[in-house]
Amino acid sequence: MPSPSARRRIRKPLEPFSPKETRLLSNAFNRAWAEAVQRGQRVSDERAARERIARAIIDSAHTGERDPAALEQAGLACAGF
Repeated sequence: MPSPSARRRIRKPLEPFSPKETRLLSNAFNRAWAEAVQRGQRVSDERAARERIARAIIDSAHTGERDPAALEQAGLACAGF
């Protein structure tokens, strides 16, 4: 569930992210993937796992979430890590 401040920023699905938001999402993805690798997670299809993490982070951001830790957790949770 998005944080209270996130609920105020719900985006339309096709509304583009700003450059600052794009960096935030990229950083959250990189941290989530690094955490998955550090945990020693084995995946049969690395590309699909990375796409699931990215999609979860983007979907969470579209609900208005901007907390880096929450975005990272959303990515890890969706990918089953």
